[in-house]
Amino acid sequence: WDDATAVTYAGTPVAGIDAALDLAGSLSGIVLDEGGAPLADAWIDVYDAVTEAPVTSTSTNPDGSYAVSGLLAGDYVVRADSDEHRLQWFDGAAEIASATPVGVVGGADTPGIDFALVSSISITGTVTDADSGEPLTGIQVRADGVGSGGSWYAYTDATGAYALFDLDGDDYRIQFSDFGGQYVSEYYDDVRYWDDATAVTYAGTPVAGIDAALDLAGSLSGTVTDVFDAPVVEGYARLWRVDGASPVHVGTDWIGPIGEFAFVGLDAGDYAVEVYQVSDGLRPEWYDGATAVDTATVIPVASGSTVEIAIELDYLPVISGSVTGSDGTA
Repeated sequence: WDDATAVTYAGTPVAGIDAALDLAGSLSGIVLDEGGAPLADAWIDVYDAVTEAPVTSTSTNPDGSYAVSGLLAGDYVVRADSDEHRLQWFDGAAEIASATPVGVVGGADTPGIDFALVSSISITGTVTDADSGEPLTGIQVRADGVGSGGSWYAYTDATGAYALFDLDGDDYRIQFSDFGGQYVSEYYDDVRYWDDATAVTYAGTPVAGIDAALDLAGSLSGTVTDVFDAPVVEGYARLWRVDGASPVHVGTDWIGPIGEFAFVGLDAGDYAVEVYQVSDGLRPEWYDGATAVDTATVIPVASGSTVEIAIELDYLPVISGSVTGSDGTA
């Protein structure tokens, strides 16, 4: 378009706008995996070998074959890619700068532009219910690179299996999370926190067997009212784990329009709840009526259980009076 010669039409027929078309060329090949099996639906991208500008794309057939037609005579570089395999430039290059140019002649096909793609699977495993052993679907698996700081994600399928692809060589901490709140999130290998996680080393060879068995989660919910039984709003409920050496803050929930709050996805253990409002002069409180965590009522939460509590906040004392002069006037 940018190089075209414009033809002006001003009402009088313009003749002689002719063209002599060159015969197009094509290139073709097959894409296999590293075991020699054909890869269907792999992406084929063709670039100009000189400018490295994209020219056209296609995808492979069920037998792994492909053909790209309609090409001008010239030199091209070609790459193949798929979801579960590493991108590769012809002939076996990892980058476009190292790709082997493919010559295309008008009216002819250039065959044999073949690829054998290497699997990009890095870490695999299975996630199950800790009690029943049944596979868990839709669990997010997150790999955080210890050195690189990058993060990779996958989700378990109907069999509980997952695969993480295209990881860099690094040590990883693997987290398993159920955002529905039915199961307790954990890190590999069966610990709750990042600092306790066992690092998984990926050095280019797939690592299998990074499994998790998740416990059913408990939940804790409640309502907050004042001494007149009116719902408390515009406040926060803070949840603390209190069965360790020192209290650990678990989470904070905004108190809803009818005074409600809820915490889901809880590990079995002992908890304490702190509630406070940001206005209206209500006294902050630890359940049930305490002023500090060490005197708060401990709330046991069992695996798979639902615990409900009710908290009533008192109003802060009010001191009132009037100021007058020595003559009694205000």
